[in-house]
Amino acid sequence: MLSDDEKQRLHQIERQLEEEEPGFAAEFSRPRAHRPSRGWPYTTLAIVAGLMFLLGCLTGETVLILLGIGGLPAALVARHRRSERRNR
Repeated sequence: MLSDDEKQRLHQIERQLEEEEPGFAAEFSRPRAHRPSRGWPYTTLAIVAGLMFLLGCLTGETVLILLGIGGLPAALVARHRRSERRNR
């Protein structure tokens, strides 16, 4: 938390910046645009791994089943870790 003196100094700096450089100050007052999620590659990998698992179950291919079993949780964990790192 900021002390009262720090808050007052911050407001002084803000006013001075608005007076000296109004265009520059306006850039800071605008809300930032929401960036779209970049987790789509992990979602795509999870879907592909799930489809590989299903295809392996239907055809009896052990390799596809193992790839699906390993790939699906790996993609989901990677996406979860990325979202946690982004929210810090």
